[in-house]
Amino acid sequence: MSDAEQYEPPAKKSRVDAAEEAFRKAEQDLVRSASENPNSNLVPVLRQVVDRAWETLQYEREQAKQSEVLTADKACQQIVQGIAEGKISSPKPSETPKIVEDPRTNAIEIMQNYIRDSIEGKNRYGTHSKFPILGTSGMKGIGKTTMLEYGLTKVLPDLKMSAKGAYLTFNGGAGRSANVFWESQNQQDTVLRSIGHVLMANLKVEAQQYSLLGFEQCLNLFRKALGMSEEESLVLFIDEIGELKQKADDVLRALMTEADDRGGKLVFVFAHISQQFLDHAATGSGRKVISLPLEALPIDTWKQKKDWKEAAREHAGIHQLLLQCCGHPRSLYDGLNDAKNQNSKLLSNPTEEALIKARGHIITECKFNSESRERLNKDIPRWFSLLEDSDLMARLARDGLLLKLPHADAQFFPPLILQDWAEKSCRTPLGFHLQQAYAADAVLGLDAEKKMEPLMYHYEAVLRK
Repeated sequence: MSDAEQYEPPAKKSRVDAAEEAFRKAEQDLVRSASENPNSNLVPVLRQVVDRAWETLQYEREQAKQSEVLTADKACQQIVQGIAEGKISSPKPSETPKIVEDPRTNAIEIMQNYIRDSIEGKNRYGTHSKFPILGTSGMKGIGKTTMLEYGLTKVLPDLKMSAKGAYLTFNGGAGRSANVFWESQNQQDTVLRSIGHVLMANLKVEAQQYSLLGFEQCLNLFRKALGMSEEESLVLFIDEIGELKQKADDVLRALMTEADDRGGKLVFVFAHISQQFLDHAATGSGRKVISLPLEALPIDTWKQKKDWKEAAREHAGIHQLLLQCCGHPRSLYDGLNDAKNQNSKLLSNPTEEALIKARGHIITECKFNSESRERLNKDIPRWFSLLEDSDLMARLARDGLLLKLPHADAQFFPPLILQDWAEKSCRTPLGFHLQQAYAADAVLGLDAEKKMEPLMYHYEAVLRK
């Protein structure tokens, strides 16, 4: 064999190795020069060379790190490191929301008992020892989200159990959770794996990392981010599960199966507009449902708002607006506050135009305007039909458009929506008479009984249309 054939070129150094070698050489040159002549003009120049060599080394290390083939194990290690360094952390819970506790006393007690019994494993039943489903339901703006946040920040801590909680929503400002879920589903992942990815996304973990992980890995990392020990239970408050549409049933069943398998270490509280959905999911999985229905607050709750109460004494239109809120929490608080902020003279000079705009602000704040005009044009005439329409009632309840008052079986179509529709549909017979009925009602006061006749006339006409 010739010398040429025996010769093998030296292995090519990696860019990181070359950068490390350059950095070490620059350091050695600096040390030698500084020891030989500390005052030499060459020392500052060599320091700059060392700094540049260090920057180059850091850059090459980062580039090499990114070019590595990422595996699930490496992704887990990176996430754990991010948690340890404080770069990845659990979302901070909001402050405890203010609620009118008396009307919610029963709901609070049900939630307390469910969480306690689930953690202790006392509410399992049946031959398969399944946990029941706890779900809060009710129309838009009735307080489902507020109830879950109250559960996280008040109910759970007050139980003083070995448990921590977190809140997830698939709607609203955090709609990213739904997007993450569907992106994961597009990769043919199981619904459970997709929920794991949602947990990671809520920690602000990068998609390229969590997309490699299964539910078990995601759950363990989420617990680590919460600073939980193995003995502690995790309580997840999951809002707007219905936003997952056709997959919502599958998600609920998969999560409750996980809860069964973990025997109190994983507990769920769900929120959905429709109680029928929760009942259906329970039927399909053979579980009991512990219902947490949220009714409207007492109609006269508005009297707790001093400025509005005083204005209602002076102006029948304000009184009508407050009654139209019908004990609906978001209307009474967020909606009225928004209306007043938009018009500083609303309470002192509630003109017809000002009241129309105020109703519009409340409707927008409560997301009642999400219903299409075509749908309202069909449903409202059917609502006023004297014939019983169980299909209509079921659809309105399913979509969160029926308001149930406390201590009553009656359910109401939100008056704010009815009057807004009447004003926009006044060229139809029903819209005209409904608008006139509201107008007549707006001028009724303590000494205005004689004006009741127009109200009764137009209301009777509404029922006959």
